[in-house]
Amino acid sequence: MCTRLSIFWLLCLLISCLGCFGNKAHIKKSTGTHPPKPTSHPPVVFDDAVVAAVGDAKFKTFLQGLKAGNASLKAKINDFLDTETAGNDYYRPMVAAVLARSLSSIQKIQVIQYLYDQGADLALGDRSNRTPLGWAVEIADEAIVKTLLDLGAGVNQETDWAAEKTTPLAWAEKLQNKESDTTKKAEYASIIKLLKSKGAR
Repeated sequence: MCTRLSIFWLLCLLISCLGCFGNKAHIKKSTGTHPPKPTSHPPVVFDDAVVAAVGDAKFKTFLQGLKAGNASLKAKINDFLDTETAGNDYYRPMVAAVLARSLSSIQKIQVIQYLYDQGADLALGDRSNRTPLGWAVEIADEAIVKTLLDLGAGVNQETDWAAEKTTPLAWAEKLQNKESDTTKKAEYASIIKLLKSKGAR
């Protein structure tokens, strides 16, 4: 009888030890990986097709050189460019990207994100101090407005429009009031809502 009990307890002890060993092995295996760190924005898709779609020859040449790793052009990322789009005026690359007529909204965003990653300053505007965000409001492109805000553009930074200083929100409201087209008015209304959600006043 004693022999049977001894064998029974030995078996119980052996099963218990095997269970502990299995748990330790599982824990050791499950703690070996870590999730990737989040990025500030999705990876920029900026290939030759996007550059080729740029209609302004001078701006295209600038982007081609920048994409090729030209250090001297990267150093001019916040300088004024002699672009065909600007006519007699000069635009910085970020403003030129917002106003690139030959690009779709998605393509503009790709260029904007690329320029930002290369060191473009979102607070710098054209020679009349009209910022990239101000221009995005002007052309009523909500996707670009959102992109610039997500990248850190100043939602209440004053910009010069029609010989007066005004914020992006005030300018959007003024444009909405002047607009007669119902579709366009709705676009400005959506932008106004977005600006307010980001703390515009």
